[in-house]
Order: sequence, then structure tokens, then C-alpha cells
Amino acid sequence: MHVYFSTANPDIHSHTCYYVFMKLREKELAIKLRREGKTLNEISAQVGVAKSSVSLWVRDLMLSHKARSRIASMQSAGQKAARQVRIEQTRIKLQTAKEEAEELMQRTTLHKDHALMACALLYWCEGTKDANDKTFTFSNSDPQLVQAFMTLMRRAFSPEELKFRARMHLHEYHDERVQKRFWSRVTGIPEEQFSKTFWKPHTAKTIREGYPGCIHIDYYDVRAARKIHATARAFLQNVIQ
Repeated sequence: MHVYFSTANPDIHSHTCYYVFMKLREKELAIKLRREGKTLNEISAQVGVAKSSVSLWVRDLMLSHKARSRIASMQSAGQKAARQVRIEQTRIKLQTAKEEAEELMQRTTLHKDHALMACALLYWCEGTKDANDKTFTFSNSDPQLVQAFMTLMRRAFSPEELKFRARMHLHEYHDERVQKRFWSRVTGIPEEQFSKTFWKPHTAKTIREGYPGCIHIDYYDVRAARKIHATARAFLQNVIQ
């Protein structure tokens, strides 16, 4: 195929030739830099052309071991730097969310009615339900959640402390005395009000490090049980209406 340039406008012919010449120079420089082990990003920045163009020009090059090693090293460093940037961005977002949540709690007064609603919702998620709403049993293995539930319950109901009973569900690797002291501190229920421990069969191959077992808390008061069930239902019904 022959390409003819019109001589009617020599400026256009001259400009086209210059453009082709510069592209050839850019391609030659890109190939040279690639053979030296430069990455596509480095070549793109140094030559001043798009990364896609560089990739097209150098994709079939046979590189020396030294060049390949440098490229791999730079790519690894780039990936590490990018990963650190993502980690820092995530840290900032988490910190922002934490500060916003703390600010929300600082300007929120937890009245008795609010405590009752929060307690009822926690119970609805983790408590036992029966047909007549007579049972008030809360079970969980998260100490912070258990402590929060007990705090909310005491604010909402002003309960009779002697009506509480606690029962631990432990594995064979637990020290019963240690866990009883632990759960007594978390719940505020005296050890004397703990029932006989239920021992779970340990079938797993590994021990769950730091797992404190599960605590079941009973409160023997039918009126309180019915109130917490009714409050949870009313709250949920009000939300979805």
C-alpha cells in the first residue's frame, strides 16, 4: 500500500512526518527503558505517553534476568505501598466512624424507657422465647454484650438481685473456678447464685484461645419476662409500620 501526501499544503506534510518521527523516538526510548528493567508506570511517566501505549510497544520484548528481577522488585514495592495506602485509608475511616459514634453517645441521654427498649431488643436477639412469655433467660458468650445487657436490665427494671441465677456452659479445657469468678464479675451475680455448670463435649481439634464459655442468665419474674417480650414486639412492630 502506498501513502501519498498532498503537496498542496507542505505544512501538513511536515507536521505529519514530525509526528511519526516523534512516535518512533518515543517507542525506541520506551523499549530501551524496558530493557533496563523499568516498569510500565516509570516508562509512561518518563516518556510522557499513555501506559497503554507503552504496554503495546514492549509486550513482546525478551528481557534479561536482571531486568525481570528489577521489574518484579518494583512491582512488589508498588503493591506494598498501595497496600499501606489502603490500610491507612481504612484506619482513617474506622477512626472517623468511632469518633462519630462516640459523639452520638455523648449527646444521648439513656433514660429508663430507652434502656428498656435496648434491653428488650438485645433479649429478642439472644434470649429465650416461649408461648406464654414466662421465661426470662439470656444467653451469650460475649462478655461485653452480657455486661451491657445486665446494665440495661438493671436500669430498666430495678430487679431483685436474689432472683438472678446464672449457669455456665464450659468445655473440658476450662477451669471452672476461674470462669465462675470471671462471669460473676461480668454479670454482677454472686457466685452463690450460680447453678451447676453444664460441660459441653469437646470435639474440636483445637482449643479456642480466650473463649470464656457461655453464660445463661435466668431472672425469675413472670411480670418482667412478659414486659420485655411485649416491649420487643411493640418496638419492632412500630418500626416496620
